[in-house]
Amino acid sequence: DMQVRWIGDSTLALVCAWCVGVFVCVLRWVGEVPTSTCKGKCYEPYQDGSNGCQCGALCQNNNNCCHDFEDICLKPAELWECTRIRCGEKRLKNSKCHCSDDCLEKGDCCTNYKNICHGNKNFVTFKCLGVHFSKQPVILISLDGLRAEYLMTWSKIVPVLDKLKTCGTHSPYMQAIFPTKTFPNHYTIVTGLYAESHGLIDNSMYDPAFNASFSLSNSEKSQPRWYLGQPVSISFVMHFKVPFEERVHTIMKWLSLPENESVDRIIGQLMNGLKQLNLDRCVNIIVVADHGMDATSCERMEYLNNYIHNVNDLFVYEGAFSRIRQKDLQKPFMNTNGLIKYSDTTFVCHDDVIDLTLLFTYLQCKNTTQKFKPFLKENLPKRYHYANSRRIEDVNLVIDAQWLLSRLALFFKTELISMYFCIHSFRNHGYDNDHFSMQAMFLAYGPKFFFKSKIEPFSNVQLYNVLCDLLEIHPAPNNGTHGSMNHMLRKPFYNPNLPQEMSQPEKCPLKFLNPSDNLTCSCNSTDVEEYNKRLNLTTNDEKTHMPLGRPIMLQENEQYCLLHHQGFVSAYSRMKLIPIWTSFTLNKPANADPLPEMIKDCLRADVRIPPEDSAKCESYTRDIQITESFLYPPNLAESSSEQYDGLLISNVVPMYPAFKKIWMNFHNIVLKKYALYYGLINVISGPAFDYNYNGRFDSVNEIIKHVNGTQIPIPTHYFIIIASCKNGVQNLLECDAGLQTISFILPHRPENQDICRSGQDEIKWTEDFMWLHQSTVTDVEWLTGLDFFHNSNLKVAELLRIKSFPTAAITRLL
Repeated sequence: DMQVRWIGDSTLALVCAWCVGVFVCVLRWVGEVPTSTCKGKCYEPYQDGSNGCQCGALCQNNNNCCHDFEDICLKPAELWECTRIRCGEKRLKNSKCHCSDDCLEKGDCCTNYKNICHGNKNFVTFKCLGVHFSKQPVILISLDGLRAEYLMTWSKIVPVLDKLKTCGTHSPYMQAIFPTKTFPNHYTIVTGLYAESHGLIDNSMYDPAFNASFSLSNSEKSQPRWYLGQPVSISFVMHFKVPFEERVHTIMKWLSLPENESVDRIIGQLMNGLKQLNLDRCVNIIVVADHGMDATSCERMEYLNNYIHNVNDLFVYEGAFSRIRQKDLQKPFMNTNGLIKYSDTTFVCHDDVIDLTLLFTYLQCKNTTQKFKPFLKENLPKRYHYANSRRIEDVNLVIDAQWLLSRLALFFKTELISMYFCIHSFRNHGYDNDHFSMQAMFLAYGPKFFFKSKIEPFSNVQLYNVLCDLLEIHPAPNNGTHGSMNHMLRKPFYNPNLPQEMSQPEKCPLKFLNPSDNLTCSCNSTDVEEYNKRLNLTTNDEKTHMPLGRPIMLQENEQYCLLHHQGFVSAYSRMKLIPIWTSFTLNKPANADPLPEMIKDCLRADVRIPPEDSAKCESYTRDIQITESFLYPPNLAESSSEQYDGLLISNVVPMYPAFKKIWMNFHNIVLKKYALYYGLINVISGPAFDYNYNGRFDSVNEIIKHVNGTQIPIPTHYFIIIASCKNGVQNLLECDAGLQTISFILPHRPENQDICRSGQDEIKWTEDFMWLHQSTVTDVEWLTGLDFFHNSNLKVAELLRIKSFPTAAITRLL
């Protein structure tokens, strides 16, 4: 019954045995001791005849590997972290990273080396530390589809992200651009451009000029011609096939390089590695998601062939957002109503012509349970910034959240199934970027960010300017508002200024009480001269009705003058012959009752406007599609005599009758509801012109439609801005609680096709329409060439933040 114990080196053994009742031990020379561990011996030559285990390449075949062969010899080629058994290891050529004693010197340690092998704490267990240093690199990490709400719900299972949130700067969410897809949003983050501007309008798209298609799975994604704009890293490199751990380790090496060695794109993920390099307090880290995510199901599907039968003539981008074009690109495309006829749900092409405008019409409001809205791209909500690109198809379908659209419904084993995205996925994205499920996460940590700070939501189009400020470089032209994110930075790199006015207002004084030309207008009243005396008001009313300052004109060579009234102030364009904006203040009403009736049979010339610079009342009777409407509704006045201040041709704008109904519903009922809730409010409204649908104001030559037989241009949109103090009590100039705004850019079209009424309450329908077309103040400024709130007494950066406040962050009143 012998027992053997190895002693010291491999040549001595203590041999013990029972001999006649006595336990005898003898120290014997036994030669080389068999191997029992692979530490320091990985892939040594195979030892024939050895009694011990082996660490050579053939040991697995011979089934005699040492017990730690896998952990010490194999796993280093697969794993990116140290384990205790690897500490002090002998270097292996194929290791992803090292745990050897010299790895710190060589700069290739695994990121948890100090934590595992030297007993240092990991990042999650550290107290939140202050930050310092002046020149720092930036690490941008984007997590695909990490909805902002996940970080709150699942904080315990993401301790590193939760720690960054606690110690650094975070926002409840960051609003993605539309469509809420991966490629468009990633490229927006690094360019500051909307999808229509940077060219990546979806993960898959077709460019008619290239006659080529782009997708995640083909080689076109590597062609520079698809990528417009200038990304923050000039050479845009996509590391699609590099494992995340390798990116982590590569960053650790990059951060150890001399300053003159630059890297065009760095992505960091592990704070332990930064701690190990003593860089955790001198690197600025931004962790974002490209968009959110929502649950989908094969039971929540819309099929296009349920609406039109011959969908084989169409190419349809399917899923959470859909675009449609003709499949045969050689077929002519025309926009003439007589070329296509419909019978039941059959879509018929005559003379090989496809009219997608009629296709849109046929898809619109077909049933009360329809889960998508069709839009011609020029009619999509302006907040999408999704029209001005040849890559965007003419017909777009905006799908309800959690629903998907497929071109065809297929029958298989008697069960209705959808295309691959339904069968293989239970979640999706691409929906309206105002929907809460599409909100993306945002965290920032580093010496240039505030410590333990929470900021309000913002749009990801603003992030590019932040990246440039962190790197202390000047951004390329972009769609963000530079300076609007200064509140998240300790020492902002850029301090914005207000723009300079390009066209000053002229004078339109009251010289006569009776007009030299009544402009074919008439007023059924004998007191017109008395009413005209009321028009001799001065700038004293500006503080009441323009408490945040007069809108600044950024269009060149615009000829306009200010008109003051007791209840409102307006700007009248001598070139367009219409008011270009009006501004008024409403006090909190006593109740939400509708406004009184407007005085009828009275519309008169404005004696302050020369006849040659004014429209005629008969101008609006010549065009059967257009009617006149008041920009400032006179029945908002506090008295009947004050109503006459608004019954002027200088207060008239052209409107389609269908839109006028919305305009009146808003002012008569909805606006009073908002004033009751928000308290004292300031309202600015006016026309906008965007016939080339690029989101910017049109020049005179770009305006296509006019009132028949006149120079009066027909607006493509009307805007509304409502400003109030957050406490609902203070005057806007004395507001301590903070300024808040709601803005709308309402499409002005002959038919209001965006909301399917289906018999619902007209006021609710009006509000549905308005909130679909909600916007930022910045969007209004782009569309009108105006700049608002110059006398707000706010710092410029704070004013820009308010004007660019994302639409998703504004709650609709119920």
